Amino acid sequence: MDTTGSFEKLLVIASVAAWLGCGDDDDERRRDAGPPADAAPADATPGEDATGSDGPSTDGGACNVPIEEFPRRLAAVACQYFERCLGAPVVEVFVGPQCTEHFLGLIRNDTFGLIDEAVAAGRIRYDASRACACLDAFSRFSCDSEFGDAPPPECVAALEGTVAVGGACSIHEECQAGAFCRLTDSCPGTCTMRAAENQPCGDDMLCAFGLSCQGSVTGGESRCRMAARAGEPCGDSDGRECGGFLECQRTSPEGSGTCQPATTFTATEGMPCDIEDGVLCAEGLSCAFMRSTTGAPELRCVRREVGSDGSCVVSVPDVCGSDRYCNVSGMSFSGTCAPLPTAGQPCTPFGRCAPGHACVFGEGGGGGPGSGTCRRLQDNGGACTASRECYSSRCEDGRCEGPVYCTGR
Repeated sequence: MDTTGSFEKLLVIASVAAWLGCGDDDDERRRDAGPPADAAPADATPGEDATGSDGPSTDGGACNVPIEEFPRRLAAVACQYFERCLGAPVVEVFVGPQCTEHFLGLIRNDTFGLIDEAVAAGRIRYDASRACACLDAFSRFSCDSEFGDAPPPECVAALEGTVAVGGACSIHEECQAGAFCRLTDSCPGTCTMRAAENQPCGDDMLCAFGLSCQGSVTGGESRCRMAARAGEPCGDSDGRECGGFLECQRTSPEGSGTCQPATTFTATEGMPCDIEDGVLCAEGLSCAFMRSTTGAPELRCVRREVGSDGSCVVSVPDVCGSDRYCNVSGMSFSGTCAPLPTAGQPCTPFGRCAPGHACVFGEGGGGGPGSGTCRRLQDNGGACTASRECYSSRCEDGRCEGPVYCTGR
């Protein structure tokens, strides 16, 4: 059986924080304009962490989120959503143990600075009382619904653009509800209405809320469509995609299939597992490297336990925990638990560093796998030698820089 869709989405978790008014990885939006100038309790307020210490402020029962607090609230809600839909082990493996801090770094160093500038200039009106509804909409989002190309109406109301259709813009959030900032070959962009269902779409035409730009397997033009829900057909002649974290389960690679919940955590103790193909171990187990009876390396599920002497096996998630790793020598898969390396220390053989750090290879680091150097992640303006050191993934002239969007007016 061919299962596609869900596991691939795990690899792009970090991009989802950008979806709610905090950036866009579409290169068509970025133009050179000269030098650039953990899960909450069930009754928690949206954006509140498991301790309850990160909730929005209230005034007489009303919920208010000051704009300077919004990125952290959004990061916390994003982590809660992923833990609910994917499970804490997946979040730990693909995002890291400090999920909220990781997302906060991404959001804070993407377009949120430009949003601050647009609010100050009157091109966006920020409504602190509506921000809670935005966070609540995200926290209640179904695991089998597609995010689509646009944020939900509640978030548009919290970050209300004032630029009318046809007006000059730099980022999507400046445009009035239902519109986006369309960039072609020059700056500034133009506020343009989003495409409705079944209308053509692409890099320069985004879809309305609840729709995503989906291509056709027959080679026709891409159109805005609603993603398939659980039990609905997928991968047919018109190429309909599954929503959320559903996967298209096919009887053959070329045939159509049905959208079903991901069956990622199915491998039990002693069974084979495959990190790359998304066959992960059940709760409480780790996918460990070991040698078969013939001496060949293989992956099998083992209990997430450490020996009384600190002995361990190389595994995912690491049996040593989120702040340590299994330190091995040579080609062995067995070793001893050790603290994750910090700034200036060599990365682990699998490229891991302590939370808040990145493994840098090549310029500013080592020459290849197993030879990288851990560097502390930097906010915009921080010193860097490689783009991996920056939350923005952009190191220019020794400094971390935010994304370059259309800034000419």
